[in-house]
Parts: sequence; C-alpha cells; structure tokens
Amino acid sequence: LHAAYAQAMEARAEWARGDTSGFAARIAHHWLRAHELERALPAALNAAHAATAGFAFAEAQTFLERALELWPKVIATALPEGLDRITILEEAAEAAAQAGDARRSIDFVRAALAELPAVADPMRAGVLHHRLAWYLNESGDWQAGVAALERAAELIPIDPPTPERARILADLAHSLMVRSRYGDSLALGEAALAISRAVGARVPEARALNVIGLDLACRSDFERGIPILREGHELAVELGDPLAIFLTAVGLGWALDESARHDESLELARATHDRIRDLGAEARFGGQ
Repeated sequence: LHAAYAQAMEARAEWARGDTSGFAARIAHHWLRAHELERALPAALNAAHAATAGFAFAEAQTFLERALELWPKVIATALPEGLDRITILEEAAEAAAQAGDARRSIDFVRAALAELPAVADPMRAGVLHHRLAWYLNESGDWQAGVAALERAAELIPIDPPTPERARILADLAHSLMVRSRYGDSLALGEAALAISRAVGARVPEARALNVIGLDLACRSDFERGIPILREGHELAVELGDPLAIFLTAVGLGWALDESARHDESLELARATHDRIRDLGAEARFGGQ
C-alpha cells in the first residue's frame, strides 16, 4: 500500500499544491514504510534538498541522516549516480550548522574525513578541514579550529589559483587578525582578495575585504578601513550569503561603534538581523 501511494504521488507532482518540502517528505515516508530501499534513498535525498530550499534545516538534517543509514543497505549499482557518501555527510554537516547544532556538524565532517585519505584528494580533504574549522569555531573550540584551518591551508594547492584557496587565505587572515597580528593578516587578506578577483570568487572577495578593513580599523585607520568594510558588506548582501553577511556586518558594526557612529551601527545590526532571518539562518546566527 505504501509503495502504491509513493508511486501515485511521484506521478502527480501537482498534488504538492505549493508544499514542495512536505510533499517530498511524504513520498520519502511512504518508500521507507514500504521497505523499498532503492527508492527510499533518492526520495530521502529529494526530501532533504526540498527542506533545505525551504530553510527547514532540522528536517533536512533528519532526511540526510536517514539517507546515510540507507546508503550501505543499497546495492552499489542502485546508488544515485554522481554522488558519494562523503557528499551526503557534507550536506548533513551544513544542515546541522544551519539548524544551530555545530557539534553535530563536527561529527559529520570528521566522519567524512575518516572516509577520505588526504593523499587521495588533497583539495577535497582541505575543504573538509576548512569546514571543520568553522564548525569548531562555532562550537567555541577556537584552538582546535585554528589547527583545522592551518591543516586546510596545507592541503589546498597553491597553484592554480582557486576559489577554495582564496577562501582559506581570507579565513587564515581573519585568524591572524583576531590574534592581533595585523601586518601578517593584511598581507594574507590582500593575497586572498587578489586571488578572489582573478578567479571570480565573489564570496571570498567579500570576506577578504572584511579582514582587510578590520586590519586597518584595528590600527585606528577608520578613514580607510570603514569604506573597505562597507564594500565587503554590500557585496555580501548582494550575493545573499548568510555567513558572509553575518561576518561583514559584525566587522563593519564594530568599526562604526569604535568610531562613535553608534546610530549607524545599531541600524546595521537591525537590518542584518532581518536579512539573516529572511535567509533562514536565524538559528545559526540570530543570537550572536
């Protein structure tokens, strides 16, 4: 009976009536109850992706965890093409982070790293270490986060220039900035900005602008720092990237406060809260 329901629903997409996420979840539920694992796995992934699109990150995490449980039970020839278990672990980690559970994100990324020897794919391993660094930082484990960030920088190749390299340099620069190593941070930030612009990586560009502006502002050069911080924040808003919006707003807001522009800083904080909420990232950033 459950299999019949699932088949009928898949054949009648119009039955969703605008509730894409709920409709996909019901299809996955019926395939799971029917014990049709080869159909349940892609249905669970579809439900997870629909939930993510609707900012229902906790629900997305649940379906991704279900997909991870199903993965070893499905024969290799029936697994989704172009997808591996590590990718699902990455998606589950990000869903957990967006749902406000950084500790669970750490578990997912460490599981992915355990399945991927660094020598087999240094770039992918480096990106995973970079993800791990962010989740460790969000959980409050800054020391381990710095170690993961440095390991990512070791693994991600220098040549050719890539968005991944730009992103890791921007975050390494930020790490140096918070440790008051402004000169070293500025040099790395400028390198990150150059690579970002060379390869057209706009999110790393926003983050590089943020750290360059902060390096200047931390040395009381607000005249040069604030316009750069503002440029980074405006780019982040244009791109609609919640993490970049949050980071650049924090940097710009701090600099405005330090230069006694308190009303402008407060207005920025309110606008950022609304943007983060509208992008479905309030659980991750709304209380910070």
